[in-house]
Amino acid sequence: HWIDGAPSNLVVVRVDPSIPKQATLESAPSPLSLTNGPPYTATARIRLRNVGAQPWAVGSERLTTAATPLSTSAWIDSTTPPALGSNASRPGQAKVYPGEVGEWLVPLSASRKPAGTYALSFRPQGYGPSVPLKVTVANVVLAASVTRASPSVNVPRAGSATSYFEVKNTGTIAWPIGGDLHSEVLARGGSPSRSSSWISATRPGGLGLNVTHPGATSVKPGEVGRFSVVLAGNNRAVGSASEQFGLVWEAWQNLGGFRVTLAYRIV
Repeated sequence: HWIDGAPSNLVVVRVDPSIPKQATLESAPSPLSLTNGPPYTATARIRLRNVGAQPWAVGSERLTTAATPLSTSAWIDSTTPPALGSNASRPGQAKVYPGEVGEWLVPLSASRKPAGTYALSFRPQGYGPSVPLKVTVANVVLAASVTRASPSVNVPRAGSATSYFEVKNTGTIAWPIGGDLHSEVLARGGSPSRSSSWISATRPGGLGLNVTHPGATSVKPGEVGRFSVVLAGNNRAVGSASEQFGLVWEAWQNLGGFRVTLAYRIV
């Protein structure tokens, strides 16, 4: 390598064999921006160099911080994020030896947390420098308005028919097609039109189409999406009926006050 004249770069690391465990900051983690609605998660990457006498075991060496509301279920507890994830100098090694760099991946969540700036600081347990991290949390708004509802459809007593409604995204977050935003039965006790194709007894289905931009994978603020609802006859008596439906983002929130009426006739 040297004979052909190509340059060689050497990294010289001074370690102290008299100190069992010591670290220096290899690279400061980038500030993170999160929202308090989906996806509301991000991962901080913290890299420290081992400048002590002992190696660090991947999967065992831990960081600590003051209790933070941004911790997740992946943390050991509210002050201890997941353990050392890898040897960044030599990926795949089970230990980070003196002179090498270890990497911790710290998951954070702002789900339902107040908007604002959160100042975090991480430090290896019992040694090493404090590593500051700035996290900014912004509010998101889930809101919608009905732009169109399907005309009344004929539903066979022993069959089914598909109705639909179209909704404009008036909030600040994109709705993924086929994601966690679902239509919701508002009738107390459930819907008499429940079909075997429904997600559950109270969830007819998810967002199926971007009407504004067909083929798009999400419905962005200002755009219109369509929800299809399969209505089953379930051998009910012939006659006209109607039902109200709402919207809910699973594991987050429903759209309070939103409702749309679908009319149909059992034939």
